[in-house]
Amino acid sequence: MIMSARIRVAVATTCIALSGGGCATSFEASTVAGAVKASNAFGFDLYGQVRGGRDNFVCSPAGAAIVLTMAAAGARGETQAEMLHTLHIESANLDQTYTSFAAVLAALKDHDDQDGLSLSVADRVWAQEGGKFKPDYLSLLRERFRAPLAEVDFGPARQTTISTINQWASAETHGRIPQIIDGLDERTTMVLTNAVYLNAKWRNPFVGSDTRDDRFTTAEEKITTKMMRQSHEFRYA
Repeated sequence: MIMSARIRVAVATTCIALSGGGCATSFEASTVAGAVKASNAFGFDLYGQVRGGRDNFVCSPAGAAIVLTMAAAGARGETQAEMLHTLHIESANLDQTYTSFAAVLAALKDHDDQDGLSLSVADRVWAQEGGKFKPDYLSLLRERFRAPLAEVDFGPARQTTISTINQWASAETHGRIPQIIDGLDERTTMVLTNAVYLNAKWRNPFVGSDTRDDRFTTAEEKITTKMMRQSHEFRYA
């Protein structure tokens, strides 16, 4: 199975959209277990918002939670408080909270190359060149989240920057996501990107001899195509 997921976050819009979606429960996320609970709660909120009534939809809520936590680490005051509320994160012990989310990211990456599984979870911060950032924030991104800051031009060379970001996404997902953004608002000064690539075997492989022609309904018509099949009891959620 090969799956790729992407998340491009407009931070303010995302947080405002979700803040009215019942983000009442926050978790003390200074431990990995707490970070996972917060990430899961945020993930259900995010899925409900971005699904848009579609029945066949997949997204990467963990990736979104991690990249927004990175953004929250650079915010202060009311902006940070609203972002943490949306992310279901309590405001206590934030330094350890960032370490916990970084540990979740590291745990995901540790699965890469294990038992025939390929998994890449990549994050990057793209900021207008010449901007002023606090050294401790840049260190947090680089050392804990493995997301070094890339200085680019969102002005006259905006199209070149878009191409650079898309090339990054394509490289991180083995060509599965050749385009993560198609345009940028002229007021853009920072972009946070997260790209996930997964290539893994089925836990219960399909037997080739059971594949046969069957009818499949597309958005336009019914077609005949080869369909894999197996009969088994599976858990689902």
